[in-house]
Amino acid sequence: KFHSFETTVSKKQKHFSTLKKIEKHTMRAVCVPVYRFLFVAAPAALLILLLPSPTEAWGKEGHQIVANIAYQRLSTKTQSVINDIVQYDDWHYKDNEEELSPLGKIANWADQVRLYYKWSSKLHFVDIRDDEVKGGCHPSLKDDECVFFYERDCVEDGCAVGAIVNYTNRIAAYYQRHPQQQQQHEIAQKQEYHAIRGERKARHSDGRSNSQHLLLTSLKFLTHFVGDIHQPLHVSRTSDRGGNDIGVKIVHNHHSHPPPFYSYPSLVDRYGNAHHDDSGHHHHYSHNLHSIWDTTIIEYAIHKYFNDSQTLFQKSIHEDIIANRLDDDNDNNDVTSGLECTNGHDVKCVSTWAEESWIYALQYAYANLDGSEITDGAEIREEYFDDRLKIVKKQLGKAGVRLANILEMTLNVTKETKENKDGNAPCGTMRGSTTTTTTNTTIAPKT
Repeated sequence: KFHSFETTVSKKQKHFSTLKKIEKHTMRAVCVPVYRFLFVAAPAALLILLLPSPTEAWGKEGHQIVANIAYQRLSTKTQSVINDIVQYDDWHYKDNEEELSPLGKIANWADQVRLYYKWSSKLHFVDIRDDEVKGGCHPSLKDDECVFFYERDCVEDGCAVGAIVNYTNRIAAYYQRHPQQQQQHEIAQKQEYHAIRGERKARHSDGRSNSQHLLLTSLKFLTHFVGDIHQPLHVSRTSDRGGNDIGVKIVHNHHSHPPPFYSYPSLVDRYGNAHHDDSGHHHHYSHNLHSIWDTTIIEYAIHKYFNDSQTLFQKSIHEDIIANRLDDDNDNNDVTSGLECTNGHDVKCVSTWAEESWIYALQYAYANLDGSEITDGAEIREEYFDDRLKIVKKQLGKAGVRLANILEMTLNVTKETKENKDGNAPCGTMRGSTTTTTTNTTIAPKT
């Protein structure tokens, strides 16, 4: 019933004007049955470039920062593995690649294909079903049902939590399935990397294996979804679609500094559907609460405090990580902000990340500085940005640390870890650990 379609285009066709379906197959992942999540191959680039830009959790800057921090924390061996995986990527990116790590380059791919691959839309967020809670879920109210319930809020694994576990398992399966890939990486450590890259590229041009492509696609999705789940309004109320239905107006303190130009909410909703173009709105001051957390707070901070430099903002977050300031929770709330749980194979572990973001959403995103609830038509002032910036930085940093640990556990695999088949990697396993989970994934031709 569920199939993934690998599409390919001739390299001579600069604009990818034709598509060719070359293979259909079904997927099955053992640990978490999210085989319903399809895979895509070489995308229809021209078609997607002509369509409106999709909505982006954290915006492109946030996702790039998460991926860059993760890559920076990886061991040399795992960085080499990542380099080898992404070198086969033929997607045409618009950003300045010189400033991005290999992970940073692919960090926003999942958003760029979201409109075309609508099946993936629900994997970017978690809807807390406040519509099933009497009286709803609000910052000022405590309700035992206003928590993340996997069975209720991630039906058939169709949310960011299920997607992270699924793609973590797939990366492990596709990479660990081919011992020759690990042998190639060992050789790469002994030789000049760029000297052998041309040979591998030549082999790729003659035909890339399906597993190699699925490994790359899984890495793209995982890199993005780990960032998504740490954006508080990507684990938020169903009733207002994660704050998208809460219209707000940004009010600047004009005496302090010139107001920056903020990105306007995208022309594609969270389900991958295009809506009307309202980009002509005066000064782009009309936003929604979701877009404030996706992009505005980050853009505001970069402009006001970091001389319009994304690199300096990223450096500041990384310094917080090194100084262990991500664990300094001085806000007197119930959030367990520690980073001891970093196992992407473990649905319980990933669920704690969702619950953490949900609490931040209620306490900080949906609430004004005085604790009152932000409602449709509210004004958002710069004081809100300044105060909430600490949560944004904390969540971006945690996402980078957790993504690095997932990749280290999954790709820095030794013989001993491959022989460990108990499937119970501990929740507290950190990067560089020799404990991992091996998932058996079968691929069967469509009958």
